[in-house]
Amino acid sequence: MNYRYQHLTRPRPLQRPLPTSTVWVLAAFDWSFSCPTVNPNQYTINFNNHSSSINTANYVWKVNGTQFSTATAPVLQWAAGIYVVELTVSDGPHSCVATMNVNVPAIPPQPIFTVSGAPFCEKQTPVQFAYAGADPSLIETALWAFGDPPVGSGSTLFPNTEKTYSAVSSPDPYLASLIVTDIFGCSFTSSQNININANPLIGIHAATPNPFCPGSTSTISYFNNSGTPSGSSFLWSNSLTTPTISAYETGTFGVTVFDATSGCRLQVIPLIGVATINIPEPKISGKLTLCVGEDLNLNGFAGSGITYSYTVTPAFSIPNTATDPWLYQLNTSAEAPELTTLHSLLPRAVVPALLLCRCKFWHRLLLP
Repeated sequence: MNYRYQHLTRPRPLQRPLPTSTVWVLAAFDWSFSCPTVNPNQYTINFNNHSSSINTANYVWKVNGTQFSTATAPVLQWAAGIYVVELTVSDGPHSCVATMNVNVPAIPPQPIFTVSGAPFCEKQTPVQFAYAGADPSLIETALWAFGDPPVGSGSTLFPNTEKTYSAVSSPDPYLASLIVTDIFGCSFTSSQNININANPLIGIHAATPNPFCPGSTSTISYFNNSGTPSGSSFLWSNSLTTPTISAYETGTFGVTVFDATSGCRLQVIPLIGVATINIPEPKISGKLTLCVGEDLNLNGFAGSGITYSYTVTPAFSIPNTATDPWLYQLNTSAEAPELTTLHSLLPRAVVPALLLCRCKFWHRLLLP
């Protein structure tokens, strides 16, 4: 069986020409920023006109409703802020308007960084530098220059950094600078003088007396070679803040001195040690009851390296005949007082009354 296929076509609709229109004028613009020109505190705004017209066109620029230019592409400077800019393009019978908001950023103010932490002392007090300019997100690169090598560079030191100067700023102060370059390619430099003071604190501490006796005190003081500057403050290792302190027992002490004028400090090293004298307890031994004519022998030995001294009340006219300083020897055959008292010096050990007697000896004969 044979089949026949027949393709039937529908008649096409009647094609009509499309309507045409003529764009006589078109308003379009944008803008860009460049570095300051006349006014160093304002960016330069470059308006780029992308408008078109069939016939010769006129341009009217307005900001916030007020006309400011009829140029094709005006260039001007405005303070930081948000502005409504309107461009009207007209060829006479035809006109077109384009409107845009223009956000003008602020120029980094001068100075663009601050310095804190003064007064500054050589090798001790860090100078705190902090960026204080406009929006830091607009900064592309930053370069710190501290007035002495090395010079810091790059964003790693931005926006804040610190610097401890190793030498006094003499005769002139250090000139620290910050150079920033923004995303528009504009560079701004700010500089400030930095004064670094010499450390006037050069001294020692001393204790008087040292060593000292139990029950007394040792006075510990700081002595500056050129005189302690006025306004200095002190912090001792025992938390006292007076210029001098008193030690009542054996110990080790240190002090840190602060000078408010120069910002310097001095930690006096080495620490000073004070000690109390370990005086042995005095004891005098010997026979205290003697016969007339019997020699007096007293012993007060308490160790070597000690000074010994005896006193007698009332005093004998015959001096001590001992060869050792801790002994007291006296021959009583020539003079026999009825009562005498002896004692040592510092600390005192009192010997009971020394009694000299007229002794009698009896010999008993036993007969068978």
